[in-house]
Amino acid sequence: MNLSYRSAGLEDAEAVDRVFRATFIDTFAHLYRPEDLEAFLAKFTLEAWRAELADDRFVFRLAESDGQPIGFAKMGPPELPVDTNEPWVELRQLYVMNEWRGRGRRGS
Repeated sequence: MNLSYRSAGLEDAEAVDRVFRATFIDTFAHLYRPEDLEAFLAKFTLEAWRAELADDRFVFRLAESDGQPIGFAKMGPPELPVDTNEPWVELRQLYVMNEWRGRGRRGS
């Protein structure tokens, strides 16, 4: 197992979408009626992912195992109503495929 992390680009939109859909469905589908889940997921299009990947206000980090996407983190401008004079970023999304949860690097 060779874990690696890298910045994601436009060419990674499909990988981000696959990880997002698989992990969201595995984790949250049981909370939704099927039609509500479908409506929610419909908002996350490849075009929307590409727009965010191209937007320099967002940073995507892709986790891979032997070159296969297994998770991602998306950070972006804060939406929380917090007043501060310091620069900060908000973790917007963090998704890891179920079979990889808890299997990261240990002891390093």
